[in-house]
Amino acid sequence: MYKWTDDQGIVHFSDTRPSEVEKADNIFQGAMHNESSPHTIEFYDGFEYDDSPVNHGWRFTFGGNDDFVFTTSERAHFGSKCLKGFQAANRTTHTRFGLSYDLSQKGIGKDIGARDTVDVVIHWYDDGVTKSDYNFHPRLDFRDADGMSRDVCISDTGCGQYAFRKSDSYAKVDICRRWRGWHKIKYRVEHNRLDLYFDGKLVSKGHAQVTELQKIFWSSNIISPGQTALSWIDDVRVTRTHYK
Repeated sequence: MYKWTDDQGIVHFSDTRPSEVEKADNIFQGAMHNESSPHTIEFYDGFEYDDSPVNHGWRFTFGGNDDFVFTTSERAHFGSKCLKGFQAANRTTHTRFGLSYDLSQKGIGKDIGARDTVDVVIHWYDDGVTKSDYNFHPRLDFRDADGMSRDVCISDTGCGQYAFRKSDSYAKVDICRRWRGWHKIKYRVEHNRLDLYFDGKLVSKGHAQVTELQKIFWSSNIISPGQTALSWIDDVRVTRTHYK
């Protein structure tokens, strides 16, 4: 088994030597053309750094910046650091901010076929106290078989329950009781169908048909004046395996 990292920071695992992989602008697409063995690529961020996440492939959204989203040793899930989003209740205006990671441009999320399996894992710490409407929630954006951009989001219902939002509507489906601590969210795309796991439990099977993963979002809803918003994420991992 060989392991190497391309110039975009994507880690590759394959039984094929890197020098034998077909040359292409996107090394993953080139590797997929070699049908001799399964090929895996992976993106991982454990936030074990002191500088801005934008220096590691992330992008601020909705006017976010380093004052609102930053690494901290406060509640590290694994290792010494994690990423915190925080807005203190000291504003007089409504605001919203967050962070995203573009999976489509990295190649890891593009052109997903029936022989690809993709796992997106996000560890998310919820304090179990802050009103959910203002909290930070993990979200996955994807493109379906009709070419439509859709998303699936985990959040608190405001009634002490976790829920996910269906991709074709704003209806929420309850998952379980809300509680303080780290949660593991996993999105799996297999045979172009999206399954959703929460803390190891399958909560939605065949949620939608997926042809492309677009972005990981971690963002707040609109935060009202006088409200606090905060949560933490860590150990974000995206693994894609193509089978011959």
